[in-house]
Amino acid sequence: MQTGSLKSPVSNHQQCLCQAIGPAWGPNHSCAGFDDLPVEGPDTDRVVANAAVTALAGFFGHLGTHPRGSSTCPLYFNEARALTHLKSRQRFDPACRARLKKALPRDLGALDALLGTFDKRSS
Repeated sequence: MQTGSLKSPVSNHQQCLCQAIGPAWGPNHSCAGFDDLPVEGPDTDRVVANAAVTALAGFFGHLGTHPRGSSTCPLYFNEARALTHLKSRQRFDPACRARLKKALPRDLGALDALLGTFDKRSS
């Protein structure tokens, strides 16, 4: 299945998430259109989790993105749409963490847990 200007097929869950995030956060916060991102697997799982945290933190925390500061923050403005940023382990930078702690004190731990869901665990 292809949607819009995508060059590669995407699964229904990717398409739904990308459509949900895209309009609210613009094209630089969408996971759509990455030919090197498999339809499923650990990298894709991390991308979906990171994108969900970005959308939830931004929407419910009433926060925008930032072009400077930590590039590992989910609210970092990934203008280049670097896939490495989308699939990397992300953590809120101190400024975003402080704002989210004030705006979402009961939910910040859940956002952190979602960001860490796909960390490699030692056996």
